[in-house]
Amino acid sequence: MIISGEQIISRLKDELNDALASYKGTPHISVVLNIEDNPSRSYIKSITKVARDNGFRITLYEVDSNTSEEELEEIVKVLATDDDVDGIIITRPYVVRMKREIINRVPKWKDIDGQTDANIAALYKKEDGLFPATPLAVMEFFKEVNYKLTGKHVVIVGRSTTVGLPLFHMLLSEDATCTVCHSKTENLKEFTNKADVVISAAGHPGLITEDMVQNATFLIDVAINIVEGKIVGDMAINFEEKEYKEKGLMFITPVPGGVGPVTSYMLLLNTIKGMRKRGKLP
Repeated sequence: MIISGEQIISRLKDELNDALASYKGTPHISVVLNIEDNPSRSYIKSITKVARDNGFRITLYEVDSNTSEEELEEIVKVLATDDDVDGIIITRPYVVRMKREIINRVPKWKDIDGQTDANIAALYKKEDGLFPATPLAVMEFFKEVNYKLTGKHVVIVGRSTTVGLPLFHMLLSEDATCTVCHSKTENLKEFTNKADVVISAAGHPGLITEDMVQNATFLIDVAINIVEGKIVGDMAINFEEKEYKEKGLMFITPVPGGVGPVTSYMLLLNTIKGMRKRGKLP
């Protein structure tokens, strides 16, 4: 069964509408955008469209390698203290002068992509916070089909601080048994073939092939790669419905149209959660 992002988004839109039904204002997200990074520009373009389509306001602050540390500090200081700003995103990779001390000036409940030390610590300690949007989007796919993670062996391919590592902690919180593989892992196939769930976020097209997921019942492809002008994931797998049943494979996410679109909605829902924590929403 292919689980598209669209079927999940329909439910998330209802959550947004319910949360904002009695709100008289317009939720406002500010983005500090590294314009020298094309993937960041594409990412923010997508988020901007989704946000505006759902009644949010987006303000962009464009920075590059010529932006001074003082300018970066001032931008974050203004956004952090402006009550009209409900969510702040600082795109990765950070510009050279974007030090952790500057990022950590973003208030916990405005940090809608879970980048600050406060929210990272909250995730690791199983405390309340705002957590990275892409891992949250992945977890929505399990929720959508009521897939129970307790006791399941999950292999995550990729150890980034934006996806792999936070996802590891989210899965542990659901009592899954997790293995994190990466570019230095030897015999990757041995790990993936023992998994109930394989999640790939490595950014290497064709990395995961059919013979590497013989026992998996859930495949989630997080990666966005461009090959010959087309968007593809890490998984070179195109099972037909008949083959799903024969191989015992229950669920798979597509690229494009899978985790990516849901990620934008998780940022909006994080904004709503932050507004509630700050007393702007009931």
